[in-house]
Formats: sequence, structure tokens, C-alpha cells
Amino acid sequence: MTEINGFKIAKYNIYSIPENAKQWTCPLCSHTRKKKTDKCMSVHWDSGNAKCHHCGEVVQLHEWLRKEIHREYKLPEWANNTELSDKVIKWFENRKISQFIIRLMKIGNSEMDMPTPNGWKKMNTVQFPYYRCGELVNVKYRGALKEFRLGKNCELIPYNLDNVANQEIVYWVEGEMDVLAIMSAGIHNVTSPPNGFPKPRPDNLPNVNLEFLDNSIDFFAKTEKIILAFDNDEPGENGKAEFIRRFGAHKCYTVDFKDCKDANEYSIKYGIEDLKNVLKNFVEIPLTNVSTYSDHKETVRDFFINGMPKGLVTGIMPQLDEFFSCNLTHVVLITGIPTDGKSELVDSMCCGYALSYDYKIAYASVENKPNALHLQKLTRKLHGITPKKESDFNKYFEKTEEFVDSHFYLIDIEVRYDLETVLKKTEELIFRKGIKVLVIDPYNKVRISGIVPSITGNKTNDYTSHYLNLLNEFGYKHNILIMLVAHPVKLGKDASGKRIIPDFYDVKGGGEFYDMCHHGLVVYRDHVINCTLIRTLKVKFANLGTSHIDTWWQYNINNGRYSSIDDPYKIAPNPVWNNDNLVLQYDNNNKVEVLTDDLFTTNYSNNEKAPF
Repeated sequence: MTEINGFKIAKYNIYSIPENAKQWTCPLCSHTRKKKTDKCMSVHWDSGNAKCHHCGEVVQLHEWLRKEIHREYKLPEWANNTELSDKVIKWFENRKISQFIIRLMKIGNSEMDMPTPNGWKKMNTVQFPYYRCGELVNVKYRGALKEFRLGKNCELIPYNLDNVANQEIVYWVEGEMDVLAIMSAGIHNVTSPPNGFPKPRPDNLPNVNLEFLDNSIDFFAKTEKIILAFDNDEPGENGKAEFIRRFGAHKCYTVDFKDCKDANEYSIKYGIEDLKNVLKNFVEIPLTNVSTYSDHKETVRDFFINGMPKGLVTGIMPQLDEFFSCNLTHVVLITGIPTDGKSELVDSMCCGYALSYDYKIAYASVENKPNALHLQKLTRKLHGITPKKESDFNKYFEKTEEFVDSHFYLIDIEVRYDLETVLKKTEELIFRKGIKVLVIDPYNKVRISGIVPSITGNKTNDYTSHYLNLLNEFGYKHNILIMLVAHPVKLGKDASGKRIIPDFYDVKGGGEFYDMCHHGLVVYRDHVINCTLIRTLKVKFANLGTSHIDTWWQYNINNGRYSSIDDPYKIAPNPVWNNDNLVLQYDNNNKVEVLTDDLFTTNYSNNEKAPF
């Protein structure tokens, strides 16, 4: 058999269960029991799953084939012309860039169509080639008035990558001219982003895109010291903060450019030798976890004048956003009766965070298996229309596939998930992919290894407290949002015969959830009126929302989206659903930085015209 229900199989019957057997021993727990041959597991060949009636675990019978999406990049057209004019060479020398470095880095010049405020214009440019393992991957063009562009549809990689690959110490600056200045000082293990760092968003949330780092992360696997010498401005500080998060503060160091914005300006003002001394005297990242009023003075004053800011919102569920937001480092609990839509709400919120903030999401989701089914759910939420035939896989659908491929990562662990392994894999994803959100779904299926309440003598509340402490510490350490799905205990019905809506204290595992989680949401489906209630059980800080607020929603079974309603008892018989492609919608509105154009800008400190 090659597939089941449309999902392709890589390896059939991985536990070698007799064909068509309806009952068999459990590969997870039977070997630990006295009755090792007791056939405690029901086998369902039609779905490819089996469930043990002793340990309660669901087992996949087969290994499913993953569908991988590969991006194809073009190689830029390139003429190897390094004979620059005297004027250009003198311009470089005035900026303390030696001719030796210009020749070494194969800098050239040619006429190119460049973007200007009045449209595209052909002009003379200087060219900065980007190489990886000796192969030309991209080219950056600079015009006379700081017009910039990169090769169209070319891969983004750091500048001067080959000279920093597997180096123990790597200097990071913000532009090619800074790289050339430092190389002219005799330090060649220096690199920079291809497009600098953007200005902060209007809501002051950072929007640092590190696709260039994701594409080249293996080149820095042996790097022990990261010297961050970015520009002395707000974009540079945001870039520094994200690098510290990705590489870890223990690996990062800084330099002091005094009254200068960057390395090139420093070399012009103080000379190459002084620049070399500054770069050699790098210092550790300042002390963390200790601060005074002076460190937060401006922020505190802003709070007095403008109030505390709103936190992260989904952007695609505005009625929920009005009453609920959260921050990175927080733990959000989502509970609800089984099948009422906990995982659907989490997926919707994560799609919103990916669209609104370009956040990357990691899932440790035991119940959303097989992975292809989970990815299908995420894709249809974003695409809006469920494809029915081959022709539906158009360029817009492919755009959605690319977005899902680059923003959602599913953690797979053989046999049984445990919290330590999940957090270790998440730490790796933070380093390699820059993820900002971790989803654990559900809590009782991702356990602390070796500790089982009531069996090991560990009290339920103590176990839950230890579990949540681990999550809180991990969230603060790595500056990520953690979303935890947890089932409630079995509840009865109220006097009217309706199922009781769960509260924080109904969650399996003790009352520690209310005390230790920053926020809580409950999802409750009223099957009589076919509507879903989302209630804010807890919002830790007043500026982030309001506790005990109910919002009502209808669920679109065709694309998995929620649509808000004012009165669940007065519903239009034929609701109007939003079936738009959200990836394209947010891209067009510039709400998320999706790299679809060939135009990028980099801020340099020197504002004079260049003689190109």
C-alpha cells in the first residue's frame, strides 16, 4: 500500500503487526507489563492509527512521506569587470578602503536600472558581489545618491561569507562599506547583512528579518565569539538584540565606536590603526537581569504620557484582539472540552502572528498527526479556498505554500514526546530558524521525563508547578511566546442541560495553571446554536486586555477560519465568509516583510554624493 486517505506512506507497518489484526500488543508499554502478550491495543488499518487501552497512547502504524518544498533561486548575470575609474578609486580611498581590498573583493562597476523617487533610471553603479563557496550568489548595486538594489530573485546571504565560514571569531557590521573598512584594517573575518536592518514598525515592535542568516546558519556552527559592531542607531540596536537572542549572550560581544555611527565613519575620523584597536578590544554583553530606573527612564516616562502599549495581536481576529493580547516571554494556556476547537484556535492565532509580525512558529503537537494533515489545515486557513483539482494549485496557492514552509516547523519525536527533548529541539530551531512561538499541544502528552504524578510519588500540583516553571524560564531566556493546550477534567451539565464551560481550575493537573500562566483562554462550542465561545479566563496585565470577556464566533468548516458574530442567537442563515488569500493580502498591505521584490535599502553614515 502506498497511501491512506490521500497521504503517502514512506514505510508501511513499522511495528510489524500481523496484517489485518484488529488487536495487538502495544509497542510503547507492553514490554513493561507483567502480561506482556496481552493484546491491549486496537488497530485501525483504515486510518493508519492504533490506540492502546492500557497507556492511552495513539500510535502511528506507518511512517508518512513528507512533502518538501524547495525554493529555486536564479544566479545573477555577471560580467567580471573590476577596472574601476580613477574617480571611483579615489572615492573609496577617501573612505579608507584600499585598492588591494577592492581587487580582493572583486568590486566592479556598470550601468544598471536603479530605483529613484521618480521611477527607475539607468545610471552608473558600483557592484558588490556576494559569493558562497566561490560561487556567485547575488550582487548588490549602489548608485551615486545611495540608490540600492540586489539581484532579482537571488538568494539572500551575508556579504563576505567565505571569509567568515567556520571562523572562531566573526565580526558583524551593517553594510558592505563597513566590511571593506575593517578588511582594510587587516581583519578579514567580517560580514554584514545584504540589506541592513529596517526602521522599527509604527507600533515599535522589532521587524528584523534574518532570512540571510537562516540560509547560511551552518557556516557559523563553529563560531565561538560573535562581535556585534552594528550601527549606533535604533535599527542597529534591534538587529543586535535579535542576534543576541539567536546566538546567545554568552557568545556575543560589542565594540565602542565612540561618537561615530559605524565602522567606516570611525575609520574616516580616527584612522585605520585606531579602528583596528577598537575592534580588538571588544567587550562582553553588559550584565543582564539587573536594571535600575535610569535604564528604563524614557520608557517609564512614555508610559506616564501615552499609557502602556498593547501586546501581540492576531490581526485576523480583531474582536478577540480587542480584549486579548500577549507579549513574548509569556505562557498562554488554551483549554476547552475535547473537539470544541482548542487546536483550531491556536492555529488561527499562530497564523495571525506569522502574518502580522513575520514570526516563525514551532509545534510540539502530538494530536495533530499526521503532519501532512496539520500542514493542510494551516495552508487552507491562510489560502482561504480548499483546492479540489490540480488547476487550483496556481501561483497564489504556491505563494501560500512558500509562506507555510518558511514559517511553521513541526517537531517530530520518535515513540513518545518529553518536555526536555521538545525544549532542546526548540532551542535548536531558535538558533537555526529564529522561531518566536512554541506550541505544546497537549500538555499531558508532552511529559517531563521520568516523572509521572501519583506513580512516582510526585504530587499533581508539584508536577504542574515544576512544568510551568520550566516553560517560564525557557520563555524568558529565549524571548519567545509559549502556547500551552491543556484538557479540562470531565464536567457535567448545568441546570438547563448545557455542558458546563471549563474554567482555569478545571484544567487537569491542578490549580497551578491559574497562578503561573500569564494568560488563559477557553474555547466552548455550543452545539445547539452551532457557535463557538472564546472567553478570556485571565489577562495578566490591564494594558494587554480584559479578563472574563466573551466573544462569539462561527467556524467555517471549508477553510478553518473563525468569523465573529455579535449575537449567537441572531445569526444570518447564510453567513458571508472571508475566503481571501491572507498571505497575499498582508503582503500587499505591507503588514509583513515578504521578500518578493529586488529593491532593498541600507543606511550609511556618509551622505556625500559618490562619483559613479
